[in-house]
Amino acid sequence: MIFEYLKKYFGTPDQEQVAKVRANRVRASFNTTRDMKTKTAITIIGCGVGSHSITPALSRLAAESDTLLGGARLLELFPDFTGERITLGADLEGTIKRVAENLDSHGRVIVLASGDSQVFGVAKTIARFVGDDYLTIFPNITAAQALMAELKLPSTENARLFSVHGSQIPALPWRSILSSELSVVYCDSGTPASRVAELLIERFPACSARKGVVGEFLGSEKQRVVSASLRELAALDCAGMSLLLLPPV
Repeated sequence: MIFEYLKKYFGTPDQEQVAKVRANRVRASFNTTRDMKTKTAITIIGCGVGSHSITPALSRLAAESDTLLGGARLLELFPDFTGERITLGADLEGTIKRVAENLDSHGRVIVLASGDSQVFGVAKTIARFVGDDYLTIFPNITAAQALMAELKLPSTENARLFSVHGSQIPALPWRSILSSELSVVYCDSGTPASRVAELLIERFPACSARKGVVGEFLGSEKQRVVSASLRELAALDCAGMSLLLLPPV
């Protein structure tokens, strides 16, 4: 199961030790920048697929910050946090820009990112407004990795990742999604996994019988993984936090 995978690969003493060392370095930089009265770095913490994906060292780092940014669901992972909370919503870029332009007033800033911030995540947006000298990134497991582990796929190095986030739907590389050896499409509330399956069939009717997998709320109590034909998947009522995976034929 996905939880056994996470425990095995992200809960080992070695992994925790690495996270602890890096977190201590960031903590030291917090103190240095505060003492020097210079701009404070932004630290991005990838939250993987749930609170169990976050190491104790990173949890402590977030708890000790002055400002937490993240989606409402991720901010709920730190109910006892007493500093400033900033919810990242529809105006993600605008919010990041305002914080980046006023770092001194926000103190020690932590951004909570779902999955891995460098894979269709917030890191790219933040990097546009914050220089490398002010940015620290802690990676984590991605939703795609979690789904592939759940399916026990023996080889994933040839996987191609696609995303509908911020994309013009007609311009998506539909043929590449179908022709790749292993495809995973990150979906959102505007275009959930069922809709992507439907759009693939509209463009290539012959693919309707092809097997696909929908993954929702991976790593949570609401996790659902459905393996069926694209025709059947297109009829599902899917959540926004969903993925469509096309396994090797």
